[in-house]
Amino acid sequence: MRKEISRYFDQISTLVHKIPLKNIEELVNIIFEAYENGKRIFIFGNGGGSATSSHFVCDLAKGTATPGKARLKAVSLSDNVPLITAWANDTDYTNTFGEQLKNLAEEGDVVIGLSGSGMSPNVINAFRIAGRIGAVSVLLSGYSGGDAVMGHRFANSGNNWNINWVGTSGGAGGGSALSGNLLADIF
Repeated sequence: MRKEISRYFDQISTLVHKIPLKNIEELVNIIFEAYENGKRIFIFGNGGGSATSSHFVCDLAKGTATPGKARLKAVSLSDNVPLITAWANDTDYTNTFGEQLKNLAEEGDVVIGLSGSGMSPNVINAFRIAGRIGAVSVLLSGYSGGDAVMGHRFANSGNNWNINWVGTSGGAGGGSALSGNLLADIF
C-alpha cells in the first residue's frame, strides 16, 4: 500500500511542477485587475470541476478578505443546484452556466470555466455568452483545451485565455484547487 501512496504523491508532485509559472502569473493578473476595477469573478465546471469551482470561490472570497479593504467578488455558478436543474430540465443542459451569466455578468467581469478536456458543451456555451457580454474568459483545462479553445479561439486572443495547468497529461481540477489557495495567499 505504501508503494501505491508514494507513487500517487510522486505523480501529483510531477504534475504540479509542470504548471507553467507564466500561466499562474497571467491568472493572478487577470483576477487582480478585476478586483481593482470592482468586477466579479464567476467560476464553474462539471463533476469534480463543479466541486473545485466552489472551493476556488471559497478561497478567493474568504481567503482574500482583509480588514479595511474592498472584498473580491467571486461566485460559483455550480452551486445553485435548483437553478442548474431548472435550466437543464426546461431547456437543455448546455444552458446551465450561460443562462446564469446572462443574469449576472457584466462587461469586464471574469468568467473561469473548468474543463479537463475543454469539450463540455455547457462550458463552451458559457464562454460564447461571456464573449457577447464583454467578460474576460479563462479556461482552466488539461490537454489542449479541446473545443473550448479550438472552436472559439480562446488562446490568449483579446479577452479570452486558455490557461493549461497540467501540460498534456490531465484535467483541470487539481490545478485549479491549487490556484485558489495560491491566489488567496498572493492577495
